[in-house]
Amino acid sequence: MARPEHYPLPEPIAAYFGQILDSDAHDVTPLNHWVDVYGSKVKEFVAAQEVSGSIIARKKEADDTEITIENVLRTKFEAAPGAWDLDRRIEVMNFTGIDRAVLFPGNMPIFAEGLWKHADDHRHYPMLTGDRKKYASEMIALHNEWAVGVAKKYSRITPVAVLLEDSVDELTATMKKLIDRGVRLFQLPLESPPGGISPAHTAMDEFWALAADSGSAIIGHINLDTIAVLKSAEWRNAPAFEGWRAGAELTLDPWTTSNLHLPAQVFLTTMVLGGVFDRHPTLRWGCAEFTGSWVGPLAANLDRWVEQTPFARFKTGGGEPLKLRPSEYISRNARVALFDFEPVSDYINKFGLEDVYCFATDYPHYEGGNDTFNSFKRNTEGLSADVLRKFFVDNARSLLPDQG
Repeated sequence: MARPEHYPLPEPIAAYFGQILDSDAHDVTPLNHWVDVYGSKVKEFVAAQEVSGSIIARKKEADDTEITIENVLRTKFEAAPGAWDLDRRIEVMNFTGIDRAVLFPGNMPIFAEGLWKHADDHRHYPMLTGDRKKYASEMIALHNEWAVGVAKKYSRITPVAVLLEDSVDELTATMKKLIDRGVRLFQLPLESPPGGISPAHTAMDEFWALAADSGSAIIGHINLDTIAVLKSAEWRNAPAFEGWRAGAELTLDPWTTSNLHLPAQVFLTTMVLGGVFDRHPTLRWGCAEFTGSWVGPLAANLDRWVEQTPFARFKTGGGEPLKLRPSEYISRNARVALFDFEPVSDYINKFGLEDVYCFATDYPHYEGGNDTFNSFKRNTEGLSADVLRKFFVDNARSLLPDQG
């Protein structure tokens, strides 16, 4: 049977063929091609992976899996068509009607980030010796160099560069160098304060201003250290959270009250309540693979607490009152990539925020599912044509800035 010219998208998604924006896709360069892609410096890391026995130690000689409906939907990781050959990835995008896509880091930088965070724990890659954190930084720099090349070559693929530094000054300097070379999308770990400082602290303002003024976007992605968000109280160390009265059971600052039952959403909460989006109204922020179930309840919870603890009554110093309701900042500045199994219609019907949620394939990772488009068709039923267009086409534009 001859291969169809393109994937037959279900109605009503078919109306957006060739316009769809994918807010979460991945490079999956197999281990045996890391040296080809990143250079000889990565050889030691390749050797460490080979003895680890992990799933990423699998190899494939060529990105040659045929582009068919079955393979695009159900073949995963390095075996998927266009897994690492980005010319073929464009062919896959053409086949499925995707115009542009966010491209998150592949396995090498993902595991280099893990090494960077756990450099002092020699259970992680015990064969790697010497200055392990420095070596991990070098691996991340190699990925970012790759991202520069991708940004230059592919207008339809937006690579994500990784920002992982010990200080805000270093974060800012690294981002500035990459912006000057054409990169416009940057990944920060969301489970820890960037550079050891609360995202809401004014010491971060130069960093946020650089992102906003350059039209760049900041994005977070799920990782193995996500629960580490609970290990730091630095999140509320910012002027906006100072000067609040202490109640009998808790401190009445908005950071504490709004994170009683939503600790996983600390980063966005901190930015919203800390006035980051007041000071930088064009700043673009997003996240992927955290699901979207928390967004609506979070927005409602933040609105409720801000209304319940008015600035004039409970604040004696620190930052300024917010100009908008928290939910308005989330709607304007935040974008959240969804899995295909999520009840998109329920999220929007219950809480609104139709400007926030974004279509994503997670291609070619397993979490993207085996029938992505039909799953999203089922999970967006009942939404108007205007809202569907936002979900499949418009919302993710915030995460796909033009590359310089």
